[in-house]
Amino acid sequence: MDTVKLSVRELVEFVYKSGDINVKAMSAERALEGVKAHKLLQSNMGEGYHKEFYLKREFEFNSILFVIEGRADGIIEENDQTTVDEIKSTYTNLDLIDEDYNMAHLAQVKCYAYIYGLDKSLNELNVQLRYFNLDTGKIKTISHRYTMSELEGFFYSLLNMYVDWAQTIINLRKEREKTVDELKFPFTEYRQGQRNFSVAVFRAIKEGKKLYAQAPTGVGKTISVLFPAIKSLNYKSNSKIYYLTAKSSTKSIAFNTIKLMTEKGLRLRTTVITAKDKICLMEETKCEPEYCPYARGYYDRLNAPLKNSVKNHCLYDREYIERTAAEHDICPFEFSLDLAYMSDVVVCDYNYYFDPRVALQRDDVFKNSNDILLVDEAHNLEDRARSMYSPELIKEEFYDTYKLMKSINKKIGS
Repeated sequence: MDTVKLSVRELVEFVYKSGDINVKAMSAERALEGVKAHKLLQSNMGEGYHKEFYLKREFEFNSILFVIEGRADGIIEENDQTTVDEIKSTYTNLDLIDEDYNMAHLAQVKCYAYIYGLDKSLNELNVQLRYFNLDTGKIKTISHRYTMSELEGFFYSLLNMYVDWAQTIINLRKEREKTVDELKFPFTEYRQGQRNFSVAVFRAIKEGKKLYAQAPTGVGKTISVLFPAIKSLNYKSNSKIYYLTAKSSTKSIAFNTIKLMTEKGLRLRTTVITAKDKICLMEETKCEPEYCPYARGYYDRLNAPLKNSVKNHCLYDREYIERTAAEHDICPFEFSLDLAYMSDVVVCDYNYYFDPRVALQRDDVFKNSNDILLVDEAHNLEDRARSMYSPELIKEEFYDTYKLMKSINKKIGS
């Protein structure tokens, strides 16, 4: 039986995600605020509160074994009652939030409740959504009580809406495994030292080790690391290859190397992530739905081009992404990130993996323990890492603030 592993979040977002791109909600700063809010609300609960409760269960549906996991914010056991708690931080006025505010939120906690209810053989249980306003510190709680029969019906309705896409994922995975297994070195012969280099890369990946290599120009380093990394995919489950580089030219070389293998029969979904400022379709890069028509309603229009790309194409470079995004009126940068979620290979700058301010945020998809990292010109990473993790104070910004405040408070200018 074929197996599909996914998180509760992936399942509910596939069915319910809609609306605009909200960059403020997706920023690293916003994520940190959310974490703090979660910890604050969790710390205020009593002894019967079990926080960050990990859940995992297998479900057989339409001849597919679904392995579904997630982490509930909290489980409350008191007065012979069980409540599954989900915390959401927001800047939205709490008066505007009701049970229909975000269907994905309610669906998420209902899925956690169903899995927990199965694990504990419960007949019914409560679910609650707690919305914490980051501006006011106020909380709004939305509660429901469900029987296990109600939760079961809801859960399997989600699986029924997901199952066709799950079959697509299975078919693509089989296609990938078959073409990876059949892939031959794309040139008639190896250059001097190239075969030994490739063997060393393959062994390092298979054994979970690190390999540092220095090779002269002309050896063919790109194919020497990409070919064995691709061949190793069939030995590492759920692995994704990241080709990390500091230069646009080397991104092109890596992509063209995979394109060459694609022409030899390989079917490997590959996304090149281009900087937002470079790929933006607007004159000014301002990711606000009030300004940008490609951000407004992005998730309402995403599914069709995303599904078509994944099912019928496998190479997503800047040209493909810009063209497809323009055809469907969606943001090309965010589209590249959504394609990256579904890809086997991601070619991008160091920042998208290592920089906490801009790194790819989906921990259920990115930064898997089985990631294969190919770091081009790794000697550049030291300086880049310093800039990523070093705070920066800009004198001009302080002076601008000083001039602004001087007219308001004369003590500042004294």
